Amino acid sequence: MSDAAANPAVLSRLYLHAVLPCLTALVDHDQDARAIVGSANAAIVFRIWGGPAVTIRLVSGTVTHERGAARDASVVLLFFGDRHLNAFFSGHSWAVPLPVWGGWRLKLLTRFARLTDRL
Repeated sequence: MSDAAANPAVLSRLYLHAVLPCLTALVDHDQDARAIVGSANAAIVFRIWGGPAVTIRLVSGTVTHERGAARDASVVLLFFGDRHLNAFFSGHSWAVPLPVWGGWRLKLLTRFARLTDRL
């Protein structure tokens, strides 16, 4: 095992392109996770300022992962950099993203938080 610090850019890409896509399999295989998604019809964008974005769609008991930011997003969460996104996914309460769109959709954000808690 190396003592070298994790590269923040690599770690943030892992969260966006490896961890978030696991929600698709979770909902496919976990009835409780599927029930959390329920009849939702929404898209949540995770965007790093000056970097990549991904869209997570919750539609009628399913979850899909897309590269890029959907134009029809219900919520857009902006992170100011790789370290900000990494801190958020590591559970640091101070690392709240900036909701640039849809921040008033608290029910959707709560539903998404409950879903990710099942990972």
